[in-house]
Amino acid sequence: MEANYVASAGRKLYGKFNVNRVAGDLLDGTLNRLNSSFGAINYAMSPFTSSSQGGNFSVKKRLSHGLSFDAAYTFGKAIDYLSGFTSGQPPDNNNWRSMRGLADFNVARKLAMSLTYQAPELKRMNPFVRGVAGGWQFGSVTILQSGSPYTVSCGTAFAAVKDSTGKVTGNTGCDYNADGVNFDVPNAPVTPLNVNSLDRSAFIKGIFAVTDLPVPSLGKEGNLGRNTYIGPGYANTDVSLMKNFRLPWFTGDAGSNLQIRAESFNLFNRVNLGQPVSTLQSTATFGRSTTARAGRNFQFGMRYSF
Repeated sequence: MEANYVASAGRKLYGKFNVNRVAGDLLDGTLNRLNSSFGAINYAMSPFTSSSQGGNFSVKKRLSHGLSFDAAYTFGKAIDYLSGFTSGQPPDNNNWRSMRGLADFNVARKLAMSLTYQAPELKRMNPFVRGVAGGWQFGSVTILQSGSPYTVSCGTAFAAVKDSTGKVTGNTGCDYNADGVNFDVPNAPVTPLNVNSLDRSAFIKGIFAVTDLPVPSLGKEGNLGRNTYIGPGYANTDVSLMKNFRLPWFTGDAGSNLQIRAESFNLFNRVNLGQPVSTLQSTATFGRSTTARAGRNFQFGMRYSF
């Protein structure tokens, strides 16, 4: 048995995003940018940090009487601003600190188990029984884990509403802060949404609606944080069954070996849903999981070695 506390921290991490933009740029009806002679100016800088803390517990049963068993449980939290050099744009250049949140790869809890059993060779049995009953090997791997985080955003462009004098008085699109860059975030709900501990049927039906997330006022960025919500969990079991036949051909006393193998991936055919649609412009499917990982698969193989 083993138990560990694990922590790490990163400083001066690099990220890249477009700096040629300014909040409120489109409120005069024209996209001017900070420097109108250029489009996007992607700039790399290193003010970002990351941190993670967690623990793990493991139990291992070494090979004994043909049986080997491992189980490991991990838990923790990873926080950063960007999970990769080009993994995202801050909704507002003047407030890139709002990007601090759960790392894209964060998994709060995970249980992994593996089991291997190798049948004895039955040396005292007659050759026929030994050939049929011996040489079998069974293996299984099971993973149970909580979901990964995701960010709610909107990818449509600024759509100005003007009065009779041509003055911009509203916005029917996104790009809430009117800086010419999309994928802005809405405001956080007045009453927090309890959508992080739901079953699969809720993700299929839809865990929230577009109207649950308020639209910011004209020219203002929303205050909903990055990676605020957690997607569906994951559960999977893979198994394999293998039989070795020792053959006396080609290599003298050492013989040769014929291996027949059968494997099943996602043995119980569990539906592991993908992340729910989190872009507000997808009104018909927003808040619903419309994809899933692979279902049950079988694989058969044969190998002859000499």
